[in-house]
Amino acid sequence: MYVKIFKHCLLLPKKDALFFLNRIPMEKTIIYILLLMHIAFLPNLIKFSADIFQQYENISYSLFFIGVLVLYPFLTVFIMVVSITAFSFLAFLLAKMLKRKLAYQYFWKITAYAFTTPLMLYAVIETFSLTNTIFVLIPFLVWVYLTVKITLVYPKKTKGGKLTWPTS
Repeated sequence: MYVKIFKHCLLLPKKDALFFLNRIPMEKTIIYILLLMHIAFLPNLIKFSADIFQQYENISYSLFFIGVLVLYPFLTVFIMVVSITAFSFLAFLLAKMLKRKLAYQYFWKITAYAFTTPLMLYAVIETFSLTNTIFVLIPFLVWVYLTVKITLVYPKKTKGGKLTWPTS
């Protein structure tokens, strides 16, 4: 199931992928994004582990494993929740500017799925240690592009309360 979700995430902002992902239950969305975040942050974990061993040669293995197996996953989950919440709020504001009437809950779920491509780009950038500002902005710009295109898929709200579907 999660491989199918991943494939549809890569097809965003196509309507078919968007409507498929919108039907996925929220618990599967959360598990998917947890898996994705852990995979995307794996290069950071490897670098962090190597740096710790180089700097602190006499660090106890139990302390190291507590950090890697307990603290790192909790930090990843915290970053995930805060990031998706903040970015979905930005997407919600964008929808208001574009006069689309969509619920915040929808944007939370779609933002989680729209993070797939930017997170994969981030993992590649981090793996090759490309710390130039341009490279760091690329995942954010990809997310903005996806969010705008996804928002424009849905109809515009007119003054009479009727919805007008986009023609393209």
